[in-house]
Amino acid sequence: TPAYASGKIYSMGATGELFVLDALTGKVIWQKNILSDNNAENLTWAMSAAPLIVDNLVIVQPGGPSGKSIVAYHKDTGAKVWGSLGDRQAYTSPMLVTLANKRQIITVTAMRAVGLEVETGKLLWEYPWVTDYDVNSAQPILIGDSRFILSAGYGHGAAMVDVASGKAERVWENKKLKNKFNSSVFVDGYVYGFDESIFTCIDPKTGEAMWKAGRYGYGQVLAASGHLVITGEQG
Repeated sequence: TPAYASGKIYSMGATGELFVLDALTGKVIWQKNILSDNNAENLTWAMSAAPLIVDNLVIVQPGGPSGKSIVAYHKDTGAKVWGSLGDRQAYTSPMLVTLANKRQIITVTAMRAVGLEVETGKLLWEYPWVTDYDVNSAQPILIGDSRFILSAGYGHGAAMVDVASGKAERVWENKKLKNKFNSSVFVDGYVYGFDESIFTCIDPKTGEAMWKAGRYGYGQVLAASGHLVITGEQG
């Protein structure tokens, strides 16, 4: 998904091509391949993360080694501002959040969920999260001021994580919500999403399933105007 900021469009392609375009004319302002720029290899099913604009930074996830896994470029010039970690990348996008009263970037690599300091990329906390074939593709779902839920398919499951102490601590973990592609939604105190190919509702406080119904295949869900809008795998 392209990002928009200050009259510019930031678009990431499946082969790692990051284009910054004038939103009115489409003229290329700057571009670079984030894979070759960070000695990174493409993913099995290709890059799919959206760029994140924060302050004067555009944050992307090439998945390179030695401090080149998650990278921040200056959004106007393309100059590299910082690089962090050495994890192979997954299919999630970085998010700007406030957890435990601290503004930070949260994302999921092929190895773990991490919180990073916005200005420097410094690692604030980490939670191991390894899924077969590196398919961490669902976004973390924020639950309250210091907690979030992770979910992944291929039989992995879900976990509630709390970072109130400054470290990532497990509240619960089970196999009752397995988002293979599409992220779940948090509405009116409950989490709704796909457990592999079957739609389900869980109580985020306990991780227990409230109900499981709707064999839609690997579909998608959107919360809007008091409804859950669901598209099935077959359209």
